[in-house]
Amino acid sequence: MPADEISTQERILSAGKEEFLTKGFAEASLRNIAAKAGVTTGAIYGYYSDKNALFTALVEPAAAEFTRQFLYVHDRYEYTPIDLTFETSTNALNGMMDYIYENFDSFRLLICCSAGSAYEDYIELLVEKEDESTLKYAEILRQNGYSVEPFSPTLVHILSRGFFSAIFETVAHSMKKEEAKQYVNHIANFYRAGWIHLFGAE
Repeated sequence: MPADEISTQERILSAGKEEFLTKGFAEASLRNIAAKAGVTTGAIYGYYSDKNALFTALVEPAAAEFTRQFLYVHDRYEYTPIDLTFETSTNALNGMMDYIYENFDSFRLLICCSAGSAYEDYIELLVEKEDESTLKYAEILRQNGYSVEPFSPTLVHILSRGFFSAIFETVAHSMKKEEAKQYVNHIANFYRAGWIHLFGAE
């Protein structure tokens, strides 16, 4: 691809990110993005079929990699002894926080600006996987003799949703990385105590 075309696409992406971060997906305008990029709206359509495609181009790489890391941990969760489960989870969470802060603008778009886009339910997809893994792990613990309290999928969903909401507050409030990691460790410790009780592992 010629250098001038690459430059045009980069200008469109940069202008798109600025517009989405400022106004959110729903209120963002391709006309404004074109003006900021110094191109016509037709030039944008040469790269992206619509506003949603442009937003996706900005967030999809970070969203996909974060999801991959998240699933990698959860796919191995059931094989981790309970005395190591929470340590493993905390270490993984710290790694994912590093990734968030390496791609902070992408996560600002995902968490704060995605309403109306194809990514507006991104957190809910993570929560659904968390729910599934937690219920599966609870059953494994029961089979191994732990006195796991009976709890409903609704309770698990509420706790999972609360956890992710708390974690991503670091992004919503634009916390400094070290402050955010301390905050997230406090949240993890808080949830750890509750799950240890519910799992009958005290």
